[in-house]
Amino acid sequence: MRILVILATIDEYNMLISTIKNNSFFKVTSIYTKSKDSLNDSKANDSLNLSNQQKFKSNSLSYKTRVVEEKTFFNFSEIKYNYLDKEIYMIALYSNFGMLNASCATIFGLERFYPDIVINLGAAGSLNKNFNIGDIVTPFRVFYSTYQDTASLLFDPDFIKKITSLSPDQPVESQFIQNLNRKSLGLNNIEKKLYKNILKNYPQIHKCIISTQDFNVDSNEKKKFLKRVFEADVVDWESYAIKYSSNKYKTPCLILRVITDLADENFEDDYKTNLETVLKKISEIFVNSIVSDVCKIYFSDINCSRKI
Repeated sequence: MRILVILATIDEYNMLISTIKNNSFFKVTSIYTKSKDSLNDSKANDSLNLSNQQKFKSNSLSYKTRVVEEKTFFNFSEIKYNYLDKEIYMIALYSNFGMLNASCATIFGLERFYPDIVINLGAAGSLNKNFNIGDIVTPFRVFYSTYQDTASLLFDPDFIKKITSLSPDQPVESQFIQNLNRKSLGLNNIEKKLYKNILKNYPQIHKCIISTQDFNVDSNEKKKFLKRVFEADVVDWESYAIKYSSNKYKTPCLILRVITDLADENFEDDYKTNLETVLKKISEIFVNSIVSDVCKIYFSDINCSRKI
């Protein structure tokens, strides 16, 4: 079985690899990185090199590591381990921010590794007052609208006035959103099995609707707009693109996001302050529990069949 994990930031990438290193259940076999001359992100380059050095230092203690430099479009690590007497490959792939990067990275991973499932781990902003910093969510629907379509309403003073004057139980009049090209993706048969299992076994993980946008949600007006127009609980930059690309390849996609900020004027400071703590939380629950459940469901209930 092959599991492709898409991670939008180098912090998410390194946190996942670090968590796997500290878990005896996993055994790292190889690490691939870009050549230095093709890696434009200096922070990512330094971080990946440091991570590789640390792996070499602990090589003789826990696992074998092979580092290969090659010119690729994306940085990734391939982790090999056994579960239920079957060989599992997990590919952790660093995509960088945004829908375009996420889509390209997902397609790269799908074309190169032929995964049985795509999993996205990452950060998100909360639009729902019931979701707090550190909460983990998984969506049953993901919305997207182009920036051009969204901005036409978001910066329309009449629309904003209308939105902000509505009470929570009042619907948004169709005349305000009839020209908005809203797109959404739900769950296929395999994804429904995984989704129901996660919600049943992990009460700390909440169901939600995600709105993926290509602009910062840094004001209460934008926050209320996304909440009312998309009925969204959470906002991020990549989920729709990853799920859309996975769907095109008829590959199941599981999305897990952790709240880093409240999608308001303080989102940048909150994101930086909370990032390390919340990424550690989602990485640990994923590595210690969820990935095993995914494998178990895949081998038993799904029986390796893809009825999308």
